Amino acid sequence: MAGIVFLLALLQAPAGDGLGEPGRVAPPIVVELELSIEEFDPSHPDGSLRGIVHNRSNRKWLVPGGLHAETASVHARPVRDDEGRARGLRLWPATPSTLRLQRREASAIDPALAALPPGRSLVLFELPLEEILLGRRSGFVEAPSRPGTGGDSPGATHARHASAWTWGWKRHPYPPASPIHGDGGSWTAAVFGLELQVEDEALRSNTVLLQVREDGASSGDGRSGAVAQDAVADMRWRTTGGGQISFDVTRDGEGFLFHVTEKDFREIDATRRLLPGPDEAYRLLEAIFDGTLEVRDETFEPRGSSGSWTTITLIDSEGEELVVPNVRAWGRLGVVADFAAGATTAGGPSEGGGPVEHHSPMAPVALLKWRTTGGGNIAFDVTRDGEDFVFHLTERDFGEVDATRRLSPGSDDEAYGLLEAIFDGKLDLRTETFEPKGATGSWTTITLVDLQGEELVVPDIRAWGRLGVVSAFAAGATADD
Repeated sequence: MAGIVFLLALLQAPAGDGLGEPGRVAPPIVVELELSIEEFDPSHPDGSLRGIVHNRSNRKWLVPGGLHAETASVHARPVRDDEGRARGLRLWPATPSTLRLQRREASAIDPALAALPPGRSLVLFELPLEEILLGRRSGFVEAPSRPGTGGDSPGATHARHASAWTWGWKRHPYPPASPIHGDGGSWTAAVFGLELQVEDEALRSNTVLLQVREDGASSGDGRSGAVAQDAVADMRWRTTGGGQISFDVTRDGEGFLFHVTEKDFREIDATRRLLPGPDEAYRLLEAIFDGTLEVRDETFEPRGSSGSWTTITLIDSEGEELVVPNVRAWGRLGVVADFAAGATTAGGPSEGGGPVEHHSPMAPVALLKWRTTGGGNIAFDVTRDGEDFVFHLTERDFGEVDATRRLSPGSDDEAYGLLEAIFDGKLDLRTETFEPKGATGSWTTITLVDLQGEELVVPDIRAWGRLGVVSAFAAGATADD
């Protein structure tokens, strides 16, 4: 069992059976964080993170009864090779880049305080690493069996449900999906700590390091995976962060059946059937399932923080898995996710087939105007300059600025690919919107201007989705560029 206990306070509390008065003395409490494993394998996830509070005094103390943003929170950060050696396991004090575990659905109710008797310990939480690091929780549920899936009984299907937890930070733009999602590769080690509020005293645990195994051994061509892509029976698509969606695809006669389990950070149970036809999504899926399209050729090498991460897992008829991280979800495979997003729960599987129009009526684009008001306020224009895109930033964090930045091919593949698709009319921004339900912290509108000066105004843009990388690049503009 990994984890080193760190004594947080050495002062002796007054004797007696009563509860301590807030702020009188630092409570003699030990906060401990434990990992059940030392190395995490994303392709075969197991293990858990556990938080424990020990009362080493001769009196009772009031302690939080569970995780909550204000009283008990797990902090983490990735540990990359170079800075990991320099900083070791240092996590405190927290910085804007420090990640904090938070509930996907925020609760205003503080967990009940627990009275911790002298000499006793309390387990605050024990969370599966799969749930907090990969954004899903697994379990067997009774359902009709599908080709390529296993189970404990003929009617059992291995289901992965959305996690109740997500990660946040105080930086702009969006945080990585979890601490193990590294900037320069698919996975990275991470360090974790627990901060606890006990009777107005902020107490911190030991820090624990989790190593992360790469997805299988690297092959000679630099690719990784447990099996080769061949005779695919099931495909799992997982996009975390911006544009979040999770779905499975299986063959259904000559068509394909989509089962969507999560969309826009909410659990759903929706299906859609893709019928044979000239649809681009059908053509791509047929090539993937037949093994003629290599999904590993549709990946990119991350450079800098990304607003979202997409992993595709291919499963053959024997149950062997090939995990492909860093899929270019904004590329040609994006039409598959677009089709899945149209799944419905009403009246069984909805059906779709034939051509699907994803093109913008505004092409070619000469100018893009981005305006985000409210939280994350930013305003900038983008124009084309040869093969480059030039950003002109005019407002940021509620202050006027005059800064520029140039985006060249290869410098930020994700942002460049999206802008190229928008300016060429291959990406219709109206598919990147949402329907507001209740108050929202910010509003984003994008205006496209063509060569004749005609404008297309698209409000309610999902700025937290895949387009977030464009805003993130703009935010780095300086007056010196």
